[in-house]
Amino acid sequence: MIRSNLLKIFITFLSFLPLLIYGQGQGSSFLRSYTDTPQEILLLEGGSEALLKRIDLIRKAKREIILEYFIFRPDTAGKIIMIELLKKAKEGVKVRLLIDKSFTVFQLDEYYAQVLGHRLPFEIRYYNRALNPITMQFRNHRKVLAIDGVEAIIGGRNIGNEYFAMDADYNFLDRDVWLKGEVVLDITKSFNIYWNNSIVQKAKNPNKRDYNSLFHQRNSLQRYKKMRAKVNKRRMVKVHNWIKDQTKAKSIIQRLEQSVRRSLDSKQSSSCQKLTFVSDFPGARFSDFSGVKYWRKYRRVGDEIKKHMRRAQKSIFISSPYFILNKPKKSVIKNLLEKGVDVQLITNSLASTDAVYVASHLYAEMDEWLAHGLKLFLYDSSWLPDEWPLVYAAKKARWGTHSKSFIIDDETIFIGTYNLDNRSDFFNTELGIFCEKSPEVAMSLKKAMKRRKEMTFMALPGEEAIDHNNQKVDIFGGASAGKIKLMKAITRPVLWLEGLL
Repeated sequence: MIRSNLLKIFITFLSFLPLLIYGQGQGSSFLRSYTDTPQEILLLEGGSEALLKRIDLIRKAKREIILEYFIFRPDTAGKIIMIELLKKAKEGVKVRLLIDKSFTVFQLDEYYAQVLGHRLPFEIRYYNRALNPITMQFRNHRKVLAIDGVEAIIGGRNIGNEYFAMDADYNFLDRDVWLKGEVVLDITKSFNIYWNNSIVQKAKNPNKRDYNSLFHQRNSLQRYKKMRAKVNKRRMVKVHNWIKDQTKAKSIIQRLEQSVRRSLDSKQSSSCQKLTFVSDFPGARFSDFSGVKYWRKYRRVGDEIKKHMRRAQKSIFISSPYFILNKPKKSVIKNLLEKGVDVQLITNSLASTDAVYVASHLYAEMDEWLAHGLKLFLYDSSWLPDEWPLVYAAKKARWGTHSKSFIIDDETIFIGTYNLDNRSDFFNTELGIFCEKSPEVAMSLKKAMKRRKEMTFMALPGEEAIDHNNQKVDIFGGASAGKIKLMKAITRPVLWLEGLL
């Protein structure tokens, strides 16, 4: 009996070992508040200024650049970032890039890693295998760019044209935050823990794969090796040519300097008197997905947001591209509405999103939420802020929101990667910052969110809506009849699969 109890105690200790190693509470790199020393903070609203700020950070790096993204597209925006990273790597600055390997969005594969890392201090690693059924639901949704442990940018933006107002067809209204101070050290520590986690893969040389185990006959093996050699050569040439062709990217960098530099440099950072950095833990698998241990070991961001929301006395102003709530989150918001807290949500209309299944869920539950008192504002997909300078032909593009922000009682703000959906609560790893006791920062975010709200329309019961002039408008934002039909057709299966959305 004694041996059995000792064994149970030892197993329990092992289950909590990651928390003991990584830390928890105020001293953890995954949840830490700064109250003694104010942290510098600057909101990045426009896509062009957010891209130029990233260029600035990379150019300032002296020792190390870390990047961590859910999506890194090899398009024009991706090439602009890559040009700057390669310059620093050639100067001897260490560059590390961690990318999620979700098969739905993954593009910057091992061929890029091989070319970029050739004789340079430039390493790419991947979070999770693309098609592993055991881990494929558990994605790394964090977004980080940091230099030398001194400055960082976190927020909603991935690396791709649509996140920086550079896509001719569809762009995101997004939001980042630039940070300077001790918090960047903890952001960097959290990156290192992700970087070294066992679920992360080092990029392999695609030209040195072992195919012997696939074939028993020597002739078949030789034929396959020749075929793969041709494919590998073609892919390597494609990546080399992508990096070599920099004319368009350099032209846009020049236009950024000409049209955005003055606006960006004129922006003044603020001090956050109490800033808290929070992140989820890496490495979750389906074998971990049960009971209290899973939440203690891997989840943190959703719980912190829930704690702050429960404290609301007057108002909560939310911007989220998705609104799919599980029972605990539904309970929190419904309780707040019953208490008379003014809860406003800015999210996508059917017209402003390509995630039709998300819109299907939203419209199916819309009347219920309106009856509870939620004020729901949906994006007009044709909106483009007049004050945002553009460096690319995006004026005729559709627009949708991708920002993830909260303002609680006009005092506490959250900016990060967390969406109001089950994926951010259960599966994806997220991060973000809370800023409290800093009215200037809260008012700056509120002003930005109110500006965006001006070009939304307000949902009313019975599939009706009004714009800011109280004129009736289409509740679907002008979506095509075909898109509306598709959205309604998939409503039932979407509600069945709610837990995965």
